[in-house]
Amino acid sequence: MDQLIGAMDRISSQYNVKLGIIGDGPEKQHLEARRDSMDNPECIDFLGFLDEYERVLGHMRACDIFVSPSTREGFGLTFAEAMAADCSVIAGDHPDSAADEVIGNAGFLSKPTVGCISETVEMVLSGKKPEVEPRERAQRFDWDNVASQAEDAYRSVI
Repeated sequence: MDQLIGAMDRISSQYNVKLGIIGDGPEKQHLEARRDSMDNPECIDFLGFLDEYERVLGHMRACDIFVSPSTREGFGLTFAEAMAADCSVIAGDHPDSAADEVIGNAGFLSKPTVGCISETVEMVLSGKKPEVEPRERAQRFDWDNVASQAEDAYRSVI
């Protein structure tokens, strides 16, 4: 998140953008201090932990871009949710992340550095679209499709 805040610091003077950070954790104070040292700190809101899943999805539906530069993503359910909400997804490009397997060509990978994240966000803000429509890719992870695939796998083993 520190890298994403740095990227926002770079692009916030050129673009009318707003970053909402959902969640809490031990780094929150550090991240808020980093935000407060920016030239445009008002472009970042810390929304905290949201109890209601619908509120999280509401924020995803309201945004154009979903960025998660995490270097350690397991499956990355948030990527599938963001694609289903029709967001352009930017994920961290790292060998310890499964982001590339989830988003495929329906989003963008970025090295988790301030420079690379800001370049990728600017590219999307300038109109670059992924090769595959995000909602189409998200259908692969729909619970009904996943359950059907699991059932097919079990039947083939039996």
